[in-house]
Amino acid sequence: MQHRLVAPETQLSRFLPAVGLATLGWLVLLVIAATGNRAVIRHDRLLQGGPPLWLATIWFVGGWQVMLAAMMVPASVHAFARVQPGTASTRFAAAYFAVWTLFGLSIFFFDAAVHAMVNNWPWLATHPWFIAGTTLVVAGTYQLSNIKAHALEACRRVEHIPTSAGVDAGGSRHGLDCVRASGGLMLLAFALGSGSLFTMAAIAVLMAWEVTPWGSSVVKPVGYALVALGVFVVAGPISLPTWWPL
Repeated sequence: MQHRLVAPETQLSRFLPAVGLATLGWLVLLVIAATGNRAVIRHDRLLQGGPPLWLATIWFVGGWQVMLAAMMVPASVHAFARVQPGTASTRFAAAYFAVWTLFGLSIFFFDAAVHAMVNNWPWLATHPWFIAGTTLVVAGTYQLSNIKAHALEACRRVEHIPTSAGVDAGGSRHGLDCVRASGGLMLLAFALGSGSLFTMAAIAVLMAWEVTPWGSSVVKPVGYALVALGVFVVAGPISLPTWWPL
């Protein structure tokens, strides 16, 4: 009885598009940081004294795609590698990014409402650490939830992802699973991390590690740490890091 073996280089080639996309995302982020154009990925600069909301939204969507490529694609390399390269992988990626873009728009518009509230609530304007601390507590609490645990399990599985036909639905489903699994940490990256490439890289590494078979071991410790830090920040008053985009 003969067994057909797939050459190692053929298996590795499946990972190259996702790895290349993630690498491109980080290169663009480095260029953005080096050229002083961080307003593209910093919602505070888009919403405070920036362009009209419709134009800020367009800029945000563009910057969000870069953040997704750099931060979320590494956590889904295993899923991207399952899809056949070419048109199928492009459609899978488009569906995956579309789901994450809807999530990004929801937090962007919610943040626009928060900024409007700050402008009309003097107490909140003079207590910016309250918003930062609350964000940390929310992200930490979500880390500890059963929703997060079940979503991570779903995000790790790839057997349901089609390799060619039906990749649009497969990309959407995987995107939804990963939004539920990593949405809290991406909220943290959006709210507090987009001003620091080091923080964004740390969150990206954490999200990629969480979807590994050993990732569950860090989920709850990170959640407790975020909640504790959030309570400390809320207690204030403290001077927030200049790179926290509030």
